[in-house]
Order: sequence, then structure tokens, then C-alpha cells
Amino acid sequence: MQRSADSAGRPFADWWHRAAARLLDAVFVFMLVALVLGMLSSSGILPGYTVEKVNQATGQVQLLHQVSALGWIVAAFIASLIWLAYFALLDGSQSGHTIGKQALGLRVRDIDSGDQLGAARALLRELVILVCFWAFILPLLLDAISPLWDSRRRAWHDKLAGSVVVEEISSLSRQSNARDPRYRRPPW
Repeated sequence: MQRSADSAGRPFADWWHRAAARLLDAVFVFMLVALVLGMLSSSGILPGYTVEKVNQATGQVQLLHQVSALGWIVAAFIASLIWLAYFALLDGSQSGHTIGKQALGLRVRDIDSGDQLGAARALLRELVILVCFWAFILPLLLDAISPLWDSRRRAWHDKLAGSVVVEEISSLSRQSNARDPRYRRPPW
């Protein structure tokens, strides 16, 4: 029979409280990440390039830093480090809770002793979550954008299934529509 409380008699948190705490923490960490990455991007530290934008109404030239693909990888790495540090330091602390867990009255504790988890074990705990996130989300995103570099615009799932996505418009209707000023083909 499973225990419904830890060795110190504290009841185990239910799923809804854990999920709500994680959501609150995610909002807080995403705001922190946005602040840090915004500062890094605006200062030009993230890899990228500068684009001049001209305001048509005033004629003023504005320089904008555009983040490159490498910059996005660096940004994801920095965001992951901030995420890991937040959870490892707070969940592993004496109090054993993050801001979200504190708001819902939850703590992370050692299952046997009920003592604090420690930063190393809290880091391991969060690394499992982060690896699962990147292992499933990143391949999904790469599959979604893979038609951008394939000559037949096929995604990985198209290649595995032996399929291709085509336009329904016949060449005859495309030629007649091309002359119609109301018909504008998307630039991609």
C-alpha cells in the first residue's frame, strides 16, 4: 500500500497543486529570461546582425539588432541555464520551495529523511525535466521547419510516409489568377 504522507507526516501534494505551482514558476522564470535576453539582444551581445529601419512618416533611421540562428541557440542555452539555476537553488534550499511552490504551500523534500534536497539533487531533478522538454519539443520544431531547406518542401514526417504536400491550384487557373491584381501569391 502506498503512503499518503512522507516520513515527517506531511501529505503528498496532489497533481493540480504541483501543476499550478509549475505554471506560476514558469511565468516568473519566463519573465526573468525575457528580461535577461532582452538586455543581451539590445546590447548586441547575442549573435546576429544589425538592420536599419526607416520610419516612413518621419524619415528617422532606427538600428535594430536581429538575432541569428546561432543567437537563438545561444538564447535557448541561456534560458535553460536560468531555468536550471532557479529550480536547483530554490528547490534545493533549506525552505525547499520556489515562488510558485511557496504560493501554494508546497515544498520539495528528501523522500526518506524529509530534510532539504540540496542543490545537486534539485539540479538533477530539474535536468530530467529539461532533457525531456528538449528531447520532444526540439525535434518537433525541427520537423516543422525542415521544409524550409528541402528542395521539394518535405518535412521529416513527409519523408517517412513517402508523401509530399502540393498546391491544389492548376497551372491554368494560376496563370489566369496571376494576371488578376486581386490575386497575390504569398512571398514564400
